[in-house]
Amino acid sequence: MIKCNKDGNVIIKEGVKEIIQGTFLNGGVTSIKFPESLETITGTNAIPSSVTYLYIPKNVNAIDSTSIFKLKEIEVSEENTKYKSIDNKYLVSKDGKTLYFASYDLANINDLPETIETIEGYAFYLHANLLEVNLKAPIKEIKYRAFDSCSSLKKIEIANTIQEIGTNAFGRSNNLTEIIIHKKRGEISGEPWGAVYGTRVITYDE
Repeated sequence: MIKCNKDGNVIIKEGVKEIIQGTFLNGGVTSIKFPESLETITGTNAIPSSVTYLYIPKNVNAIDSTSIFKLKEIEVSEENTKYKSIDNKYLVSKDGKTLYFASYDLANINDLPETIETIEGYAFYLHANLLEVNLKAPIKEIKYRAFDSCSSLKKIEIANTIQEIGTNAFGRSNNLTEIIIHKKRGEISGEPWGAVYGTRVITYDE
């Protein structure tokens, strides 16, 4: 699907397989019903910020996190083989180990689903409400720009199970002044991972 100029409740016809950036021309879309044929949602803000809830059909196998970054609730068909939702707040892999997206509503993260091992790139992209994050075991990897442009984020604490933090994982989060990592200095490479105040905001277990 290339263009839609409707407002209000939008129903996409069966047969459409892809929603791309710029599909929705108006800012007045309040809800979208996808067809079962849909497979891909891609492109920054492909879903208008005026839409706060989405139901993901069974055949969707690719979702760009930057395309849905202002969603407050996301639900996934139980028949979908790649994704599932947890509490309508988290979009995760079917095995629950990879987090692709978290609700824009969240201000404090202290209780991620306990199966999460990997936070994918842009999972928290532009999450302006996010203030503090506590990533507990079994978290192992934070990927490229996972916490990109979180303007209110001040503190992030990371469990000792962490093995890898990607380039610019905290890039453009300009108020992030405290990164606590429960490992010894030198055990994780690549610091400061895009943190605008550099290594001085990072604290390790000594």
